Amino acid sequence: MTIKKFKFDSTITLPERIRTFSEEGEASLVSFGTQIQFFFKKYGDGKHTFIVEESNDLLEWNQVPSHHLSAPPPVITPKNWGKSKITIKYTGKKKYLRINVSVENESVGSIYKVLIRSSLRTTIPVTIFIILLLFLFLGYFFWTGDNHNPLVQVGAAPLSELLEAY
Repeated sequence: MTIKKFKFDSTITLPERIRTFSEEGEASLVSFGTQIQFFFKKYGDGKHTFIVEESNDLLEWNQVPSHHLSAPPPVITPKNWGKSKITIKYTGKKKYLRINVSVENESVGSIYKVLIRSSLRTTIPVTIFIILLLFLFLGYFFWTGDNHNPLVQVGAAPLSELLEAY
């Protein structure tokens, strides 16, 4: 039995290059199943602090609350590096994400890139929409038929006859 993996749309928010300076990443449209992946090739001598920001309109950016990330964004220094890839999951509801990096005391330069990967961009909303339409369609026909309407009973006397009896 094979397990089918989800297809991802990837956006390079911070392209791979030697960094001795702070940089603001490209914005990426996000959806269900968003992951942020950090790929490290070479570490320099400075401190690199990554900041994840979110926005609904690409104009106003705010730092993502920690409860919307599966782990805190990495802070890389010469003393704590070791992993070549770090993945963080985003569970927030905003429409756009970007990754910024703040670099301090770097003279040699570090090489890394950051991707934002979103899965199921269109299939989840379309599937939910189709299921809702199906329920509405079936519900309409189920509850509007005389045999299924609890207010209309088969063989019951008309309301006018019931009122005359009193």
